[in-house]
Amino acid sequence: MYFKSSVKEFDPVLNFNENGKGKRVFIFGGCITYYPEDEHVDWKGGWGLSASKPESDYLHNMLAFCQRHELDTVFKVVPSFYWETRHREITLEPVLEMIKEFKPDVIISFFGDHIFQEGFDKELFEKIFEQFVSVIKDNCKKSLFLTGVYKSPADEIVQRICHRDTLSCINTNSIIKNIDYIGKTGYESGFIDLYVNDAGMKEISNAILFIIAEYLRI
Repeated sequence: MYFKSSVKEFDPVLNFNENGKGKRVFIFGGCITYYPEDEHVDWKGGWGLSASKPESDYLHNMLAFCQRHELDTVFKVVPSFYWETRHREITLEPVLEMIKEFKPDVIISFFGDHIFQEGFDKELFEKIFEQFVSVIKDNCKKSLFLTGVYKSPADEIVQRICHRDTLSCINTNSIIKNIDYIGKTGYESGFIDLYVNDAGMKEISNAILFIIAEYLRI
């Protein structure tokens, strides 16, 4: 299935099963999560940026998983790309307010995968991430953070704080270190030379679903 939406900063790009009575899952993440059509980066796929087809990205795998198990799960998906590429100018407050209002049972976040070394403000990012974690602790029962894929300078901060606060964190680089999982199967613009291919996305999806299944008490 395809999910299309207009792209605006912090607008949820996907609300799935809004009237469901099951667990509520909030997803905040970048290109391996879900990425709507975006002329700005010449992307016309409308799914996870590295997957060659929608059924290969991890969000669609998660939706399919919930449907197979007849779960009445509610999903809200918010893009992180717009904040990450402007993290020194744009506040994260709208996302924090969404979390408080949505009251999720589970949050999945690929936090910082579009933050690069050039122009990176380590002190500012750490302050913002601490605030993000604080809101999660106060408003969510379970969380899962992802790092890796890009060699983001934010990864060390996310991993360190997750370890300190005993929050679940998957380093996707440890999953896709096999060269067979790398390749230009999805987003083939010059913006990315080598990225996760469908096989790599499958491995990432399996690792996420292994944890999320427990969170959803399957």
